[in-house]
Amino acid sequence: MASLDDILTVQKNAVVALNNISQQLSVSGTGTVNSGISGQLAYYSATGSAVSGNSNVTISSAALTLGVTGTATGSLIFSGATSGKVTIKSADTAGSWSLTLPTNSGTNGYVLQTDGSGVTSWTPNTTGGGTVSTGTAGQLAYYSATGSTVSGNPNVTISSAALTLGVAGTATGSLLLSGASSGVVTVKPSSAAGTWSLTLPTSAGTNGYVLQTDGSGVTSWTPNITGSGTVTSVGLSFSTGAANILSNSGAASPITGAGTYTLAVSGTSGGIPYFSSTTAWSSSALLAASALMIGGGPGIAPSTITTGTGVLTALGNSVNSSGGIATSVPYVDVRNFGYVADGSTNNYTAVVNAIASLPTTGGAIYFPPGIGIINSVLTINYPSSGNYALSFIGAGSEVSILQFNGCNGFNVTVNGSKQYIHFSGLTLSTNNSAGTYTGITLTNTVELDFAGQNNLNDITLRGSVIFTNYWGTGISVAGLSNINFDGVDVYGTTAGTVGTGISLYGYPSGALKFGVIYNITKCNLQNIGVGLYYGTDVQGVTVTQTNIVNGGTGIKVGTDATGETQLLVSGCNFNTQYNQIEIDHQVATTQIIGNSFYIASGYYGVLFNTTSSSSYGNIVADNSFYALTAFAGTGVSIKASNWVGVYGNYFGFLATGVDLVGTSTANVQSNQYNGNTVTVANIGSNSVGVATQ
Repeated sequence: MASLDDILTVQKNAVVALNNISQQLSVSGTGTVNSGISGQLAYYSATGSAVSGNSNVTISSAALTLGVTGTATGSLIFSGATSGKVTIKSADTAGSWSLTLPTNSGTNGYVLQTDGSGVTSWTPNTTGGGTVSTGTAGQLAYYSATGSTVSGNPNVTISSAALTLGVAGTATGSLLLSGASSGVVTVKPSSAAGTWSLTLPTSAGTNGYVLQTDGSGVTSWTPNITGSGTVTSVGLSFSTGAANILSNSGAASPITGAGTYTLAVSGTSGGIPYFSSTTAWSSSALLAASALMIGGGPGIAPSTITTGTGVLTALGNSVNSSGGIATSVPYVDVRNFGYVADGSTNNYTAVVNAIASLPTTGGAIYFPPGIGIINSVLTINYPSSGNYALSFIGAGSEVSILQFNGCNGFNVTVNGSKQYIHFSGLTLSTNNSAGTYTGITLTNTVELDFAGQNNLNDITLRGSVIFTNYWGTGISVAGLSNINFDGVDVYGTTAGTVGTGISLYGYPSGALKFGVIYNITKCNLQNIGVGLYYGTDVQGVTVTQTNIVNGGTGIKVGTDATGETQLLVSGCNFNTQYNQIEIDHQVATTQIIGNSFYIASGYYGVLFNTTSSSSYGNIVADNSFYALTAFAGTGVSIKASNWVGVYGNYFGFLATGVDLVGTSTANVQSNQYNGNTVTVANIGSNSVGVATQ
């Protein structure tokens, strides 16, 4: 039974509860609730005490709808506790589907994956984290090495619906098709592919058919007409060089289509086929190597008549000689013996073989345009007796060039009566810069032999690098007489103080050892230590219309010379660094007429320098002597008792016009003097006319 205190406590609590209810009922708001549509959620559209239905948010059962189709896209916004917002919304054109979340929070790093109906589950994230390198538009990306980096492949590009494999000029494209079990088939164009398209047919074709192009690359299926049968017998007919296959009856061939037909014939090895009748052919007997073959007439096999090592020998007679075969070609072309004018091939053997092919009386050798290299001296010894002559012919100076590397050029020795040598239309160059070698050496071993003409015409001798490389002696003559030098150019070095252009000597020994008759005309001897050297036992030298310039001494008669006579220099131009004409030994009947001299300081135009003996009949006439440096140099100087007449010359601005320092037999008359320091020096008892200026 409850005590009084308990009853009083219960009553007290009841009173308190009633008071609380009363207070709650007393705080009800006094705002306005506007009309709304079923399912809408009420919200304060503005600050205050009125609420209304939100047309964009509705609830039905347990489904809350945000947005209105066709009016507003629904979205759910989550605000961060400190900052930022995350919005979840559908696409504007959302479709109608449901996203069903998994039953748990999944594993770290997993991603939501749909089953296609919107039901999701957690699944591992297989998206790579590699690098995509920069590429060129149209390139396909590929793994150039194992790893997680892809880059553009320059050899594979795509444009519209066209895939291109390869790059023109760099890599040939190819398509490799691997078999499922083994093997690889590669489809590719030629390296030089051309530009065309292969268009395939619209169907798979018929069994056995082949692809046939229409000529523009459009293909179609067509029957394969290649036969697989056996042809037992065919005939051949020949027409304009073509073989036509016929049946035995002569009708059109039963073989159709295109292909290669092998014709098996039998005959003699080394023989040739010939028609033994109008309808049959046979084989000749073995033909000898390098032999001349002639026909035998109707039905008779060709045969060999003469054997030999070359065409001329095979003929058995010299070309154009008595009993030989006539030809319109007047020379032997070195190209027929392997000569190549390409500036690199050594042609020594070709030239030697060409010379060896000539008949016993000699002949002409032709050198074509270009630079022919020769690495060994061409030594040519004439027969010990009998007529013999050689001509070396080119297409022209500086057109046909023979370059001798590290050796002399031509070394020709004449050994008998009526033997001659000729050079024409050639340039001989040397690669030597020390002046070690001689371009052309002409030697005669017979004393004062019959002197028919020898000629050097349109010939240039120089270094392969002009004015750097040079011949020590351009042309050296020993004992060979009657030589015409016409249009011969010899070039030395830039300094012009070394080398000799043309050197003349007699035969070394014997009573009649003279070399006679040398005509030097229209030549150019330039930048050479000595232009023309007049040596021992030489007689009858004529120099006309020739330029001797920029060298050391123009014409020099050596102190070693004996037995010289007759030197004529006429119509020439001299301008050298030292003496223009220096006569160091007597030359009887020296005539220096109508030349032009430019004289360097301290040197002479014409110097009769011999003091050992006298010479007679010497004339210096109608020349012009000029000083390169005003009031320097001497025009004519006569030493010892030389009989010299100095007539009708012009002397201008020299230190001395004429110096008679060593003679008492000179005759100086009718000269013109202009601006000279001394007109005639050391007159003495010499006969001197009026020497005024």
